Amino acid sequence: MAGVILIDQASKILVTAGGGEFLPNTGILFGFVKLQDRHFFTAAGIIILGFIYWFFRAQFKNLPFVLWLGYGLLVGGCVSNLSDRIIFGYVRDFIDLKIWLIFNLADVALSAGFLMIIFESILTRKH
Repeated sequence: MAGVILIDQASKILVTAGGGEFLPNTGILFGFVKLQDRHFFTAAGIIILGFIYWFFRAQFKNLPFVLWLGYGLLVGGCVSNLSDRIIFGYVRDFIDLKIWLIFNLADVALSAGFLMIIFESILTRKH
């Protein structure tokens, strides 16, 4: 989790310091949903992180490694993007592959963590 935050924030600083540009993203879901209220995002982010923390602590001893990793990536990406929203009022996106949306490393971690959690849950679902 801390590694995701450190790498994402460092990448954003390096892009800015190197003269690169970023796209201010005031929306959610890769910018699909546009909302301008930073207080809403801050409150929603804190509530979601609180829920994830509660769930993680409740299941602490029973989680397979894949879920540990998935939750770490998910929470790390969420915290890093939430810190952008609190500090700047938007998330700093800068990776543009020209074939899809512009995103950042926290988005990659969030997506990877979410997919790991979903796939592990499906694969280990008891019938």
